[in-house]
Amino acid sequence: ELYLSIGKEENRLAMYLQDEMKKLGYKFFSDSKTNQIFPIVDYDTYLKLEKEFGVELWSNLDNNLVVIRFVCGFETKMEDCIDVIKFLKM
Repeated sequence: ELYLSIGKEENRLAMYLQDEMKKLGYKFFSDSKTNQIFPIVDYDTYLKLEKEFGVELWSNLDNNLVVIRFVCGFETKMEDCIDVIKFLKM
């Protein structure tokens, strides 16, 4: 039971972020059920997100697209995820 409860909130926040990014039209390298998500963005968006939120470049794709990694950790709050979505809407 402890194993299942550890990370539950982090996974929930990552799923929220993934779902909201999908609503904005973002595609994902893989569908994740963990605290890590892997959206596909253009390189300029990656640079902006890296500067603002510290995302990690995961993989280079063709046509100026990259896979980035968001990790929701124990310190991540819902407000952090909302801030990312607001940032992407700008």
